[in-house]
Amino acid sequence: MKLNREPSIPDWREFSRRMDLIGGPDGPPLTPLITDLNERFAGSMYEQLWRIGCYATTYTLGGGSVLWTEFAQPPTEAKLCKEWDRIAFKRERSQPLRGPSPKYVVQCLNSYWDWMERFETGRDFEETWGSLDAVWSMGRYINIKIIHLLYETGLITEDMPDIRPYSGWGPRNGLLFIYPESMHKPKSQAKVYIEQAHYLSRRAKEAIEPTTWYKVQVLLCNYHQSLTRNGLFPGRHHDRELAAFLKAGNVDFDLYGLRKRLFPHECLGELQGWVKREDLDGIQDYIWSDVLYNYNATTDLRKPVKR
Repeated sequence: MKLNREPSIPDWREFSRRMDLIGGPDGPPLTPLITDLNERFAGSMYEQLWRIGCYATTYTLGGGSVLWTEFAQPPTEAKLCKEWDRIAFKRERSQPLRGPSPKYVVQCLNSYWDWMERFETGRDFEETWGSLDAVWSMGRYINIKIIHLLYETGLITEDMPDIRPYSGWGPRNGLLFIYPESMHKPKSQAKVYIEQAHYLSRRAKEAIEPTTWYKVQVLLCNYHQSLTRNGLFPGRHHDRELAAFLKAGNVDFDLYGLRKRLFPHECLGELQGWVKREDLDGIQDYIWSDVLYNYNATTDLRKPVKR
């Protein structure tokens, strides 16, 4: 497999640092949502839970904001179809929602609503984690996002205690790149390999700036993606969220104001004049950073212009 650059512990450390510069590995979607939920809806548990579910269903702020703006509860398929062209889904949700298809989006929202009506505040991590198995089509990856949002809004008492390595091929593949001599069979669910992933993830966490297990899990997934395929770069999430929000149109969410307040302006396409920058996908030999490099002044990405 040809990689975009040579993986190593120093490269892992630098990738983490450059993600932190632009707001963190999941900062682009989650920080504005968490801020809005805490500032506008503190004390309104059902509103917070519903918005978390709408975001989790689409995995974009644009798509989620269409759902919570237009519907106070799961819609019928006919009503959802009237807004369908405004709703952006990330690739990770397309397969579980079978297309995505309006029929299965409604099924997902109804299943989440049933879970939501049984939800009680003050639960610990493991109890909440187990309860989310009842929500149709979400799965490990999206349940991690839901758990983190519940914790950051004060609805549960604990965030992730580890990277949840069982079925977690994404972060375990990240570990494979950092510790190729130690990490074996990243897709095996055998106990010995799960324990191996726990051990190596602790080493990976210790190698970077103090952070949470949630961020380590996301960083490991992102690190794997940055080295392979189209090469996720720090800042791509900002671009993708902007594209999804432009598609959404008029919604009850001040994404532009929140982004301007929360993130470095150098990263924001609405201020810098871009939406999607596909030329940065799969960039070779170095890690892009809008904070360190000037995209608009760069004519050859092999020689990025420093700020």
